[in-house]
Amino acid sequence: MDKITHARAVHDHGYLAGLLKTESPLRLLELADEHVRDAEKLRESGDPTLEALAPRYAETAAALRARAAELKAETLLAVAVEYLPGVETLETRKSDRLDFHDLAVWNLSRALDAAYDAGARAYAKALE
Repeated sequence: MDKITHARAVHDHGYLAGLLKTESPLRLLELADEHVRDAEKLRESGDPTLEALAPRYAETAAALRARAAELKAETLLAVAVEYLPGVETLETRKSDRLDFHDLAVWNLSRALDAAYDAGARAYAKALE
């Protein structure tokens, strides 16, 4: 398979869907960085056909970063809901009653521990 056919095949819908199933935000960010570097190489290749593929790589990188951000937000919300009494969302609701909470330091400590552990698990998953 020549490099152009390979580049097109790699960036079909199935390829991206497979990548987005990755459960490690860190691995998704690594893949996004790889795609950004590959896009730059394609732009600098001097081959118009390869240069035309660069935006697909950049779009894939953006999708990977967005998925990593979603996974991070999901994890942080799960930690907040489990360990911080009264916290139902991490979204701003523009109401002091809904956005400010009285919390015990031990709840904050447990939440920070859980968030740290989630990050450690994500790092270990990224190394697999």
